[in-house]
Order: sequence, then C-alpha cells, then structure tokens
Amino acid sequence: MLGKILTISKNSATLQINKDAGEINDLINLHVVFEDDNKKILGEIDSINEDTIKVTFLGELTENNFIGGLIKKPSLNAKVRIINQDELGILTGNEDMSINLGVSPLYNNYPLNVSVDELFSNHTAIFGNTGSGKTYGICRIIQNVFPNSNVIPYKANLFIFDSYGEYINAFQDINKNNQYYSFKVITTNMLNKPYLPVGKLNTSAVNIEIDNNEIILKGKSVFKGYLNLQTNNYYQENNIDCYKTGYIGSTNNNLLYCLGRIDNQIKYQGYRIELGDIENNLLKIKEIREAVVIPKYKENTNIVKLIKAFVVLE
Repeated sequence: MLGKILTISKNSATLQINKDAGEINDLINLHVVFEDDNKKILGEIDSINEDTIKVTFLGELTENNFIGGLIKKPSLNAKVRIINQDELGILTGNEDMSINLGVSPLYNNYPLNVSVDELFSNHTAIFGNTGSGKTYGICRIIQNVFPNSNVIPYKANLFIFDSYGEYINAFQDINKNNQYYSFKVITTNMLNKPYLPVGKLNTSAVNIEIDNNEIILKGKSVFKGYLNLQTNNYYQENNIDCYKTGYIGSTNNNLLYCLGRIDNQIKYQGYRIELGDIENNLLKIKEIREAVVIPKYKENTNIVKLIKAFVVLE
C-alpha cells in the first residue's frame, strides 16, 4: 500500500503507491509513521493520485508523547507504515486526568480523550455551520469536566460570553451534581431581565429568606445592628437572630435578586437617600408649606434616573 519515499520537502513527503499490496481505500486523513533508527515522525495523508501519496508532517512521536511541530524530518530510507494501536493511544490520550470528547470515525470508533490541562491552557476552537452543534459540543466538554471523578477543577472559574443565551439551560442546575459548583448569569439585557442577581445563596454563613417580599437575614452571623445605633429591624425567632433588611427581594435558581426598598429609601448614583429626609429639609424653607419627593426610574428598570420634588408654596 505505502511504497518507498520519493521526495521530502519542507513540510511533506511524497510516497510511491505499492500497487502490489492490493486495493487502496479510505486512506485520506489517516496517520502515517516514518520510522528511522532514532526517531519516528508522524504525518497525515493529504492527497492521493494514481501513482503517489502526499503526506504532510505533523510532528514527532516519542515513547509516551507527541511533540507537535516539525524540527526533525525522516530520511529517504525511513520505513513508512500506518500508525499502530499503541501510537494511536498516545495521540488520543488516556483516561487519567482527561475527558472523553467522543470516538474517531477513522479508527473504528477509537475513544478520543484530551488532557484537561492541555485543553484549557491552549487556544481551542470548535468550527461548524449554523446548527451543527457547536454550542452542544462546548456544553458537553464543560459538563464532562466537573462530574468527572478523575478531574478535580479546584477553584476553576469559567467565563462564558453568551451572546444568544444558549448556555443558561445547560448549566443552571450544575450545582445538583455538586453543591460547590455554581453558575451565575450577568447580563446587560435590561429590557427582558431588569434585575441582576445579587449573588448565589450561601447558607453556610447566614440564611436568607423572603418574608412578605422582604429579604430577611437569619443565623449566627446576624448582629443587632450598627455599632452604637439601635434599630427596630433586629428580632429573634426561636432563639435565632434575625434582621429585616428593608429590601424587597426574590429568589430564582438559588440566586438572590434585590428589587428595591419597602420604604422610601432609594439608591441614587451610589448613595443611599431617604426621600423623607429631603422632604423635611424642604419644609424648613419658610416659603414651602407642603413637599413631596419621588424618584423617577429609567424605563423598565429599578435604576433611579433623577429625583423630583413637588412643593406647595405658602
């Protein structure tokens, strides 16, 4: 099938076809080994014509590793053969600290494993037409990393720029596999989702509950209030310290959302402001008999755009 080497160029070699070896089928993209006494060069069959085969060099095979890139070249007297099972295992990886990407259609569904460290420490791309399953491929890789007992993604943080909202369903329940895994969505789409999550609920320090739409803090980490400042927000329930935050909130998918205040306190340009305090100071002006201060919000959000004051003059 594979005859002698006819030519060796910068990045490829031309082989003579051994027609006496029988019919040639399905050779395109198969891997070829050029074996000399002191080295083995790996190549890939690129094209075939009537009398010759072109093989592109890929790198060097050592005893337990593949070194990509071309430093050495085979000699004209090198033995040429199709890659064997042991060498194929070097290319496709072992199961230790690896994840399985699938199987190879070229080599009878041989399993394809990739080292987690090598995958995430290099630039990787998945190509395909629209609808070909690129998103599913990325999700499957990440989903295989975290539940894999052979791989410990200690303190791993993955940032996914999700332009079309394709990954939320894949990862929103990932904490069910392990309570230490979490998935948080940060979006600038304020039209469809006007409230960003404050963060993920964490019961190890304090319990967060919603009572009459108000966020309540409960647990040993709760104190009676600020230093030297008494508050009516602190109370005890079944000997558990509790604190009414005064914030309207909700939870969804184990995430906490803050929807505003239950009182007249607002946040404007980063400052907490009591609207009643503004009203009281306006009433100190002798020409003003009555005053009402209200916030004006940006459309479809809880972000204060400006503060309006309405007064009745004497």
